[in-house]
This record gives sequence, structure tokens and C-alpha cells, in this order.
Amino acid sequence: MSAPARSRGLLAGALLLGLVAVAAALRARAPGLDAPVGPGAFGPASARQARALIATLARGLLAHQRADGAVEAGPDWAVQFEVERVAHTALAAAALAEAEALGLGPMVPGLGAGLDRALAFLTARQASTGPIGERHPKDAWSQVEATAAAIHAAATRGDAVADALLARAGPALARMAQGGIRSGWTRAVALLAVDRVLDRRKEAAFGRPFRQLLDRRQANEALTFEGRLRTSDWNLAEAIARTLLQVRVGLDDFPARLADALLAQPPTWSGQGSDAKSWWMAAWIVGRTGRGGPWFEALLRTSVEDLRLVEGLVPASFYASGAAQTAALLLALSEGLRARPGAG
Repeated sequence: MSAPARSRGLLAGALLLGLVAVAAALRARAPGLDAPVGPGAFGPASARQARALIATLARGLLAHQRADGAVEAGPDWAVQFEVERVAHTALAAAALAEAEALGLGPMVPGLGAGLDRALAFLTARQASTGPIGERHPKDAWSQVEATAAAIHAAATRGDAVADALLARAGPALARMAQGGIRSGWTRAVALLAVDRVLDRRKEAAFGRPFRQLLDRRQANEALTFEGRLRTSDWNLAEAIARTLLQVRVGLDDFPARLADALLAQPPTWSGQGSDAKSWWMAAWIVGRTGRGGPWFEALLRTSVEDLRLVEGLVPASFYASGAAQTAALLLALSEGLRARPGAG
């Protein structure tokens, strides 16, 4: 290897270690996953209502779980490829693990056993090289989504079975990210998995390509007629990445500007045009502003007043199945419970 090549390699290694160190240091100052969960961004009464709704959503997911651990997409969604079923189950597992971590087992009969079955289903479909599910030529992103969501679930659960899944899935996800994840939602799930792994102090699970998951991308700086940033999935994922990196080069204010745009348009359920997956991404961002109370109250209000469950699940939308919608809404509400008021 030439001297310049060795220098570039050392520089890249130093940058990687620096990113991991910065992320770990930031995480050390933040309340970890094991910290007591209070009302967060909700008022006390709303927090109780949010926990009750999360329990209802978890029961709905379990009602659609098969004997082999897979969670069906829902009554109004056709699965084209088996890897989609795996991705639905992985996202449901992340939601069930979150409900368990919130201490809702007494409100959700069979929660622990259902999560066990889901993780066993995912483990059985994990390749020796780490990915979860078998990629289909006509489905570019479900395998990445399944792997990332399974990592999120495993990091939250934290037992021996989950750790074994994480040990292989982490490096696999890092390798998948090297070519770039060109789906905003899929990239966000990968980044949210990174965040959860950092919460568990297990960042070494991603191996050396960890930095690839956090690399900055080109944001869509086009403004709406109101003069705000567009809250597209791509921009939401970019804001999550930059927040995790704590970018300060050039006084990058993109995450704060996007948060302002989100706070200006609280979520409203509008039928098939509503995307709970985007709500989860937005909730992660808003929950870190210290100003998310009204936004989360609006999320809870529209979920209770405007949303009608179909066979225990949030109705499918143009963007996601009922199972994916249900899991994402559960995770979004949990972000409100974990938010730190005044921590912006």
C-alpha cells in the first residue's frame, strides 16, 4: 500500500472512531433506554392515555401473529413477496419490544411470549452473513428494512437470543449502507436502529462501516409556500442522521429548521393519506426539541378521536400496511413518553 493510501486509511479510521466516540459521549449524557419513563412530552393524564393506546396497539399486533411468529400485514394489504412479511414482522417486533420496555406487560397478555416468537421467526430467517429475509429482485428495500427493524427490536429486548441476532445483523446493515440507502423511510429505520443500539451501548455491533449509516446526504432545501422545509421522508431521514452526528460544520441548522416545520403542522389522521411511518420519524425529531408537547398531544388526540382500528390494527394507507401503520404509531407515541421537556 502506498503512503498516501495508508494516510487515507488512517484518516478514515480516525474519523470513524471519532464519530463513535462523539455519539457514545452524547448518549452518555442522555437518558438511556433503562431510565424511568415518565410523562415525557405529555401531561400526566395524556401520558396515561398514551400508554393505554400503546397497549391496545400491541394487542392488535399480537392478534395478527401466526403460530410461527410472523405478524400478518393486515386484512386490507396483500403481501407480494415473502421478504415483505419478514419486514412487517420485524417492525412489529420492534413495537412489541418497545411496549415491553415501557412495562406494559400486565396490560398486554402474552406480550413477552409474542415477542419471543417474533424474534425466533426473524432469527430463523437470518442468513449466515447477517441480513434478515431473502432479498427479492423486484423489492429493493424490504430486506434492509427487515434487518434494521430487527436490530431495533433486538437492541430493545437485550437478551441472549436478541444479542445473537444483533451480532450478525449489525455488520450486515452497515455493509448494506455502503452503497447508499436511497429510500428515505428505509434509511430512517436504519438510523433509528443505530440510535437504539447506541442507547444500549452496543455500537461495536456495527463494525467499522458504522460511519456509512450516518453519512450526510444532499437535503431537499426546496421550501413550501409557507417558507418552511418540506417534511418529506428523505428530509426526515437526513435530519435524524445529522442529529445523530451532531453536525456543526458550517453551522448546519437543518435539523432545527425541519423540526420547526414539523411543529408548525401537527399530525392529523386523514384516512388513506395518513402515514404513521412518517409520524414515527417526525416524533423522533420533535421529541428532541424540548418543545414537542403540543405536537405529541395532537398525535394522541387524532389517534384517539379520528382513527378507527380495523380488526385491531391501524388502517392501511397508500404508503403502508395495517401492521406497519400500527407498529409505527406505537413507536411514535413512545417517543412522546421518552421525550425530555425543555431539552432542546
